[in-house]
Amino acid sequence: MLALAKKRGIKPEAVAMDAWYSSLDNLKSIRSHGWVWVTTLRKNRIVNRNIQLNKLDISEEGTPIHLRGYGWVTVFKFTAKNGRIDYLT
Repeated sequence: MLALAKKRGIKPEAVAMDAWYSSLDNLKSIRSHGWVWVTTLRKNRIVNRNIQLNKLDISEEGTPIHLRGYGWVTVFKFTAKNGRIDYLT
C-alpha cells in the first residue's frame, strides 16, 4: 500500500498508525520512502538494550529511545484521565 501511494505521487506530512502496524518492517518501509511516521508503541516493547518501554522514565519533553533494528526515536508518554497510558513516537 505504501509503495502504491508513493507511485501515485502521494506526499504525506506523516504516516500515522496504531501499534498494530508499528513493526520494524513497516517503520523501515516508511523511512525508505523518505516519509516520517507517528505511532503508538506497546508498553512491553523492548527498547534500549532489553528494557521494556513502560519501565523507562519518560520526560514530559520526550525521551530518546533506541528501537532495536531501527535506530533512535523520541517517545512521549500520555496518561489519560482514566489512567490509561499511551506511548507515542
